[in-house]
Amino acid sequence: MPPCLGNLTSLRRLDLSDNIFPWNIATSPVVALTSLEILALSNTQFQTPISFSSFANHSKLKVFLLSNDGYTNDLIVETEHPTNWVPTFQLKYLVLENYRVNMPKEGFPTFLYHQTELKLLTLVKTNLVGEFPSWLLKNNTKLNTLALQENNFTGTLQDLPATSNYLELYAPNNNIQGIIPTNISKLIPNLQLLVMKSNSLEGEIPSSLGDLQYLVILDLSLNSLIGEIPENLANVFSLGLLNLTGNCLSGQLFPKVSNASSMVFLSLAGNHFTGDIPTSLLNMQSLKLLDIRDNNITGALPNWIGDMKSLKLLLLSKNHLSGSIPKSICRLKSLGSLDISNNKITGLIPPCFSPPFLKYVNFKGNGLTGMLDQMSTAFTNSSQLRILDVGDNHITGNIPQWIANRLPELRILVLKGNNFGGDIPHKLCHLQKVTLIDLSLNNLSGPIPSCLANLTFNVITSSTERVAYKPYFLRPELLFPGLPGIYDESNNIMRSNMYAHVEFVTKLRGNVYEGQSLNFASGVDLSCNKLSGNIPPAIGNLSLIHSLNLSHNQLTGRIPSALSNLKSVESLDLSYNNLVGPIPAELVELTSLASFSVAHNNLSGKTPDLKAQFATFEENSYEGNPFLCGPPLKKNCSTSTTGPSYSTTRISDDDSSTHLVAFWASFAGAFVVGFIGIVVFLFINPYWEGIWFRMVRRWIFAVEYFLIDKFYKLKHLVCG
Repeated sequence: MPPCLGNLTSLRRLDLSDNIFPWNIATSPVVALTSLEILALSNTQFQTPISFSSFANHSKLKVFLLSNDGYTNDLIVETEHPTNWVPTFQLKYLVLENYRVNMPKEGFPTFLYHQTELKLLTLVKTNLVGEFPSWLLKNNTKLNTLALQENNFTGTLQDLPATSNYLELYAPNNNIQGIIPTNISKLIPNLQLLVMKSNSLEGEIPSSLGDLQYLVILDLSLNSLIGEIPENLANVFSLGLLNLTGNCLSGQLFPKVSNASSMVFLSLAGNHFTGDIPTSLLNMQSLKLLDIRDNNITGALPNWIGDMKSLKLLLLSKNHLSGSIPKSICRLKSLGSLDISNNKITGLIPPCFSPPFLKYVNFKGNGLTGMLDQMSTAFTNSSQLRILDVGDNHITGNIPQWIANRLPELRILVLKGNNFGGDIPHKLCHLQKVTLIDLSLNNLSGPIPSCLANLTFNVITSSTERVAYKPYFLRPELLFPGLPGIYDESNNIMRSNMYAHVEFVTKLRGNVYEGQSLNFASGVDLSCNKLSGNIPPAIGNLSLIHSLNLSHNQLTGRIPSALSNLKSVESLDLSYNNLVGPIPAELVELTSLASFSVAHNNLSGKTPDLKAQFATFEENSYEGNPFLCGPPLKKNCSTSTTGPSYSTTRISDDDSSTHLVAFWASFAGAFVVGFIGIVVFLFINPYWEGIWFRMVRRWIFAVEYFLIDKFYKLKHLVCG
C-alpha cells in the first residue's frame, strides 16, 4: 500500500475488496483517511487480527463492510481496546461476516452500544454469544435489517421492542428459545421478513402473524413448534415464502380457505399433517415450489395439480398417497423436479410425461407397473434430465434402449428392485455423463457389457468461485433455494435441485446421497441378478469409480488383475458368484478400498498380503472359499491344503452335460453286455443255466448299485 494514499485527505469512498494485502491495517495509510464515509474491505487478505478501534477517529464513517466468503475460521476482528475506546462515528450500515470477533466479557462488542443510527446490521458467523440483543432495536430506532445468522445467541424474543419500521429480522442457526410473542403484529406491525430457522422455538404459531400485512418471508423451520397453521396466516396476500419444515405441526396440511396468491415457496415437510392435499393450494397460481414430504398425507394425487402451471419443484415423498399418477401432470411444462417416492402410487407412468426442463424425477418405492421399454413418448422432450430413479417398483420388460437417446445429460440411473429382464443393453454405454448406475435386484441375464469401460464415471466437483457479499434478503438462492432459473446454473448436478436424493448401497450399507453430495456419487451396482460369463478385464479402466458391486450373480472365470487399476474404488463386492482361481495380488494397490468381499466363490490359493487397506479386512471377506488359505483365514497355506487345481472348479453347464452323456452311455453298454451274456448261457447247459443265471444276476445288481451310487455323487457335485 503506497504511503501517499494517506495524502488523499478528502477521500470519501474506498473499496479495497477482493485483493491480497499482506499488511496490518492498523499501520496502513487507511487509518489517516478520516474523511472516509464508505470503507469496503470484503474478501481482502489482511494480517489479522484486524483492529476495529483503528477507525475510532473516522467521525464521518457511515458504511463499513468486512466479510469473507472463503468461510475460514482463522480471521479475527479485534473490536476492543485497552483504553475503552468510544467511536466518533455513527454507522448506518455495518457488515461483519465470517470473522471471529474478539468479544469482551459481557459478550458483545462494546462500540455497538454507542451506535444509534444503524439501518442495517449484519453479524454472520462471528461466534458471538449471549442473549438475543433486543437492545439493538431499542437503541437504533431506524434499523431496517438485523441479521444474526449462525452465532451462539440464546434467550427469547419476549423483549422485542415496539417499532414502526419496515423490519427484516434474520437470526437462523442460533439457540433462541421460548415462544414467538403472541402480540408480534402490534410490536412490529411492519415486519417484512422473519427468519428463525434452526433455533429452539416452542409453542404454537401465533395467529397474530396473519395480521402482518407486509410480511413477505416467514421461515420458522427446524424448531419445535406444535399445533396447526393459523387460518389467517393463509390469507396474508403479500406472503411469498412460508417455510415450516421440520417442526411438530399437525392437523390438515393447509387451511381450506387461502388468499395467499403471492406464494412462491411453500415448504411444510417433516411434520405430522394428515388428510388430503387441499384444493386451497390451487389459488396459489404463482407457486413454484411445493414441498410436503415426510408427512401423513393420504388420498390420491389430485387431478387439478396440472393446473398449477408455475410449479417447478413438486416434492411429495414419504407420505401415504395412493391411486395413479394423473395424466394432468403432463401439463406442468415448467417442472424441474418431481419426487413422489415412498408412497403407495400404482399404475403406469403417463406416456405423455415429458417436461422439457425436468432435471430430477424420483418414483422410487411405489407400486408402479408396466414396461418402460414400450413407452414410445415418455421423456422424449426431457433431454436435460440428470437423475432418474424408478427403483423398488413392479416394472417389467427390458431396460429401455431409448434411455441413452432421449436422456443424453443423465448422470444417475436407478432401476433397482424391479422385474427387468433380458441383457444389459449396450446403449447404456452411450451415457457419457453418467456417474452412477444401479441395476441391482432384477432378473437381468447375459454377460456384463465390456463397453461399460468406455464410460468415465467422472464426478463433478463443486465450484470454488466466490460471489460478492450480499445479505440474505438479497440472495434469491437462499430465499428460494433450488428453484431453476432463479440464479445462474453451473455444471453441478444439484445446483438447481437442492432437494434431490438417491439411495445407493456402498460399503455394505445403504447411503443416501442428497443435495450437493450427489455431485460425488459414483458407482455401478449390478448385484442380485442372473448375470453370467467372465468379469470383463476392461472394467479396470473405470479408474474414477468409487463403488463396484457384482455380487449374487452367476459370474465365472478368474478375477481380472486389471481391477487393480480402480484407484478410486472404496467398495468392491464380488461375493456369491462362481469365480475361480487366485485373488490377484495386485489388488493390494487399491489404497482407497474400505470394503472388500469375495466370499462364497470357488477361489483358491493364498489371500492377498496384509498390506495397506487389506490389513483391515476380516475373515468374512473371504469365507465360503474352501481352497483359500492365509490370514485372516484360519487355514494355513501348504502343499497339502491347497488341493489340486481340478478340485477348485465347479463343473460348468456344458461339462455337466458331457459327464451325464458318458454316464448313460456306460450304463447302456453294461446293460447290453449283461443281457447278451444271459441269453448265451441259456443255450449252453440247463445245469449251468441256473448257476450262471444266479451269478450274472448278482453281477448285474452289483454293477447297477455301483453306477447308481456314482450317478448321485456326480449329480451332487454338479448341482453344488
